[in-house]
Amino acid sequence: MTSPPEFGGVAVSNERTNKNRSRLPTSIEESDSTMEERHGNFSQVLFSDVEKFYIPGDVMCCYTLTEKFVPRPKDWVGVFKVGWETTQEYYTFMWAPMPDDLNTESATQQKIQFKAYYLPKDEEHYQFCYVDEDGLVQGISIPFQFRPPDSEEDIMIVINKEKMDKMEQLREELYQENQELKDKYADLHEQLQRKQVALEATQRMNESLGQEVEQKASWEKQKASWEEQKASWEEQKASWESEMLHLKEYNQKITSEKKDMEIRIEDLLVGTLAKEDVLSFTSNSSVDQKGTEYLNAQS
Repeated sequence: MTSPPEFGGVAVSNERTNKNRSRLPTSIEESDSTMEERHGNFSQVLFSDVEKFYIPGDVMCCYTLTEKFVPRPKDWVGVFKVGWETTQEYYTFMWAPMPDDLNTESATQQKIQFKAYYLPKDEEHYQFCYVDEDGLVQGISIPFQFRPPDSEEDIMIVINKEKMDKMEQLREELYQENQELKDKYADLHEQLQRKQVALEATQRMNESLGQEVEQKASWEKQKASWEEQKASWEEQKASWESEMLHLKEYNQKITSEKKDMEIRIEDLLVGTLAKEDVLSFTSNSSVDQKGTEYLNAQS
């Protein structure tokens, strides 16, 4: 098919044709009578919250992608006048946004906002159509009009619609704010848990450091005790060395005195022996002399 223009334009003539023709009802009555057939043929995309008429202004188009439908990047949603025969007979269109989660197996709700500038200014009946990138219509909406309210009932509908829109917008804002608060709470809770874990780790580290400090203090105390004992041992060692030196000197003195005494004793012994020899010799000489005299006297 020929791709639609980038911006919305005026309706295309019914004389233009396309290989992929998808005819819609030509009137509201025919649309109502063929609703069942339409949902049987075009039920992959379901339009919701479609008004009977839209007052001049921007229009929000809401639709649901069924779970079996697979959207593609060049799918689009167009505004068609009731009775159109080909997908090129759109009045304006918007590219259909891709869902955030393409892997979901459930229906997905989507929204498109049509700007007032590109919407019809007449009071003909129109409808939304979802067209895939192959040019096949996958969903259509009930007919509606673009016109200002012309009765009190319509005015009440518009007022109620505006109120409902405001309430819906407020609900969406509150929901979004609630989600943001939940996300913020979850983030703060996660941060709190991380800080709690870090705090517990810090406390364990402080306890470990406290034990190390206590152990170090105990070691320092024990070291000081060892230093005192060492100083005492050094002092005792110095005392013992001094006493040993004194004993050594005393021993040397005793040894020297002993040698002197031995020499003196030896000298005394020598002197004593010499005197004894002299006395003995003297005594013997005296005896010999007396004997000689005695013999001489006898003779």
